[in-house]
Amino acid sequence: MTTKIVIAGAPHSGKSVFIEGLSESLGNQVAFVFRACPDGEGHWTYKGTDSNGVESSSLRRKGQFTNEVVDWYAQSLKEMNLSPIVLVDIGGRTSLENRKVIVDGEISHYILLYSKEEQKEEWELWLDSLKLKKVASIKSDYNAPEDIVSEDGRYSIHHLERGEQGISDRPVIKKITEIILTLIMDQGKGGNMNSQKITLAEIAKEIGKEEEEKTLPNGKVVKTINWKGEDLVAIARLFHNKSSELPEGVDFDGPGPA
Repeated sequence: MTTKIVIAGAPHSGKSVFIEGLSESLGNQVAFVFRACPDGEGHWTYKGTDSNGVESSSLRRKGQFTNEVVDWYAQSLKEMNLSPIVLVDIGGRTSLENRKVIVDGEISHYILLYSKEEQKEEWELWLDSLKLKKVASIKSDYNAPEDIVSEDGRYSIHHLERGEQGISDRPVIKKITEIILTLIMDQGKGGNMNSQKITLAEIAKEIGKEEEEKTLPNGKVVKTINWKGEDLVAIARLFHNKSSELPEGVDFDGPGPA
């Protein structure tokens, strides 16, 4: 299963730079970045450079949402399961379009970046009204000399600037990475990190079936389990009675009939 986390906040709060650093810290096997901004920008513009290797701002175009784009964002997010975590970049307004992306896209958590206290209050009220769970609210202080990570859950990140090196190593980024990894572990999500493997041989033993000798067409005699239609009823009853004991993810392994 996939946990979708929106990175929200007003314009110029450093969301794109923060997302890039966070996704790098989490790693490609854990996190995928989905940019649901009105201009349709992605990594290709974030990392774009001109012919001299210098970042080219001319590649970026700020625009407006269209109904078609919003619908596509929401539907794509709803169906997305590319990785354990999807980090979603939205536009910098508490708008109806962003609301649709979040609600219809089935986003469950948020990280808020803000530079002013009034922005924090406005955005938290809006995000909480959408029934999202807060991962963290982070002050983006461009001119601060360093990050601040407080034990009481207050965070401040400094100088989120495009092209800045070492963003993924910032103390705040590392702390949020830790929180997210703990989150997906606790929820039993993230691929097979909390799954249990059950073999068909174990299932057979539980319902009282034993291996029998069988002669293959080539004359070879093997031992195998002879599955029958009524076994499905016994298996269904077995897992119905034990479902509360199983983790959210279960892998079934071993040879069996289609």
